[in-house]
Amino acid sequence: MACSQHSRESLVEVVLRAVLPVLLLACAAACARPPPPAAAPAAEMPAPAQHRLGTILAIRPLAPGSAEYIVRADSGATIVVVQPDTERLAVGERVRLHEQGRTRVTRAR
Repeated sequence: MACSQHSRESLVEVVLRAVLPVLLLACAAACARPPPPAAAPAAEMPAPAQHRLGTILAIRPLAPGSAEYIVRADSGATIVVVQPDTERLAVGERVRLHEQGRTRVTRAR
């Protein structure tokens, strides 16, 4: 019976040696700090307001009270903005481009 007792102890030792490192690793992983939350996609986060200056190249009247403005930004980009014609802007006038989601044009002051 002493032999079978010795065999059982050896079997238990073998199993513990094989399983113990895995258990320790699993415990360490469970106690680890979770990763920081991923940044929200740009579509979900409101963009900070950006203001650029430009010059109106052309204006096309649309429905009553609205117009399409073609603006050359100081960076050289050409931007088309459709909005209500509340400020009565003119071709050649300097404007401020308000870019937050949608681009708006206002008189540069």
